[in-house]
Amino acid sequence: MTKHSISDAVDFVGEWFLPNTGGDQRISGILSWSSQRASLQLNSSFAPLSGVVYGNEFHSYPAVHGITTSGQFISVLDAQRGGANVHFGDVGMLQSERLVSSWLVIGAHVGPQTLYGEVRVRIPGLQIWIGLSGIRKTIVNKTDSSPASFIYQVEGLAEEIIDIPGLSAILGWGSGANCSGDLITDIAVKMSAYLRIQSAAPKDLDWYFQQMGKTTTLLSFLAGSPMASDQISAKVAKSGAEVEVLVALREAKYCQYRNGHEFFCLEMTWA
Repeated sequence: MTKHSISDAVDFVGEWFLPNTGGDQRISGILSWSSQRASLQLNSSFAPLSGVVYGNEFHSYPAVHGITTSGQFISVLDAQRGGANVHFGDVGMLQSERLVSSWLVIGAHVGPQTLYGEVRVRIPGLQIWIGLSGIRKTIVNKTDSSPASFIYQVEGLAEEIIDIPGLSAILGWGSGANCSGDLITDIAVKMSAYLRIQSAAPKDLDWYFQQMGKTTTLLSFLAGSPMASDQISAKVAKSGAEVEVLVALREAKYCQYRNGHEFFCLEMTWA
């Protein structure tokens, strides 16, 4: 289940290492995601400065793996050095390093070449445009022996599948619900809708985001509103692991509509 949204800031404290070290060289640090950008501040450095230092040294890492204090597996993809500091103390010279990235994968250790079976994105406003919630309200009238009652039922809706032969893939449209409250003083059900693309042959993340970009662009045209995604999940093809993806989306703008009549096309037709 996806817990993190692209637009929300979050910190991960843990130990970080390069894949080719097998985890032997671990460095503690804090990974911060904010404003669609990841910044990993390490207490040491994977590539210590040596010799003559000019201040413009460039280092990049295809992947940096981490294990948080809560046991989460995280991978920072295409990480580049954003700064390095040198400190002199009682124990000698200490070097720290800051890495920046636009890609985070939460839930497994992966690399740039990792393949995925499917990617799913939540799109704010899509549930309004679809116009189906699966929520039913039943009122049981008061009788001489019992008070009036309200019964709310949230039904799961079958996913709408569209076959795309040219891509050897399928496009799925679905909805879900998030329930909260203590069941004593309050209860809330928040509906959402998602778009899923599943490829017949596993693909890398770049391929999926190219297809998602095309689909959401067409969706924005039909809806008459920006329809960027705010949560992304994927399924690793080899292990089947469910992961979350935080990625910097260019000019991400979200739907602000609150009623179905505001959309250009009033609603999506479901079979």
